[in-house]
Amino acid sequence: MLSITIIAAASLLSFSTTTVIPPKVVARGTVANVISTVDHLESARRFLAAGAFDDARREFAAAAALDRQAGRLPVESSIGLAYTLFAQQYDREAAHVLSRLASDAAHAGNAEVEAKALVDVVWLNVQNGQRAEAHANGLRLRALTSQGGLSAETRLAIKQRIG
Repeated sequence: MLSITIIAAASLLSFSTTTVIPPKVVARGTVANVISTVDHLESARRFLAAGAFDDARREFAAAAALDRQAGRLPVESSIGLAYTLFAQQYDREAAHVLSRLASDAAHAGNAEVEAKALVDVVWLNVQNGQRAEAHANGLRLRALTSQGGLSAETRLAIKQRIG
C-alpha cells in the first residue's frame, strides 16, 4: 500500500512526530487526496463547530507543521490552535504557541504578525502570573511599536488591548 508521511503534532507543543496517513488510490499509481494545510484548517474549523476541541487542536497543529515545513508563516493555524487551547483553559500552552508564532514572524521579518501575536502573549502572560515573560514580551512589543513599521490598525489594537 502506498503511503505518504506528513508532520503532525504528538502533543500540544511538539511538532516533530511523524504520522503515516494512507492516501486514497484512484487508479494504479495515482494518488489523490493528499492532506494539505487547507484541508487541516477546514477540518479544524468543523471540529471546533462541533465542540471537538481535542480534534481541532490536532488539526491546527498539523496545519502549522505543514506550513513551517513549506517555509510559510503559520498564522491562521497558530492563532486557531492558540484560541482552541485558550477555550480549553490551557492558557500557558496558548501563550507558548503565540510566542512561537511571534518568533517565527520576527525571523521572517513580519512585524505586523509579530506584534499581533505578542499582544496576546503579553495578555496571557499577565493572566497566568508570568511576570518575567510578560515584561520581556512587553519590551519586545514596545520596541516594535517604536520602530514605526506597524499599521494604524495594529497600533490601535495594541493600545486597546494592553494600553
